[in-house]
Amino acid sequence: MASACGGHAADDPGRSRASALGRKTRAERLVTGDPRLSLEERSADHDGDVRAVTAAANHAVEMGFLLPANRDAFIAQAAASNVLVP
Repeated sequence: MASACGGHAADDPGRSRASALGRKTRAERLVTGDPRLSLEERSADHDGDVRAVTAAANHAVEMGFLLPANRDAFIAQAAASNVLVP
């Protein structure tokens, strides 16, 4: 499946997810005029990003939109990603 950045999500899931979610820093978002909060503004660091993915995935399971096995895969993928890793 092609990602928002033009590559395939399987090639680098962390990079494609980060691209789909917006800019990494506040400065990058201001330069481009992106009104969405940056990843750093939303999650602060990699652990915060993993916590956000975990919360969203758990909520999706509770609402019946996601199977538990898929939730576990999304959380593992977020933990292994390079999103907000210095």
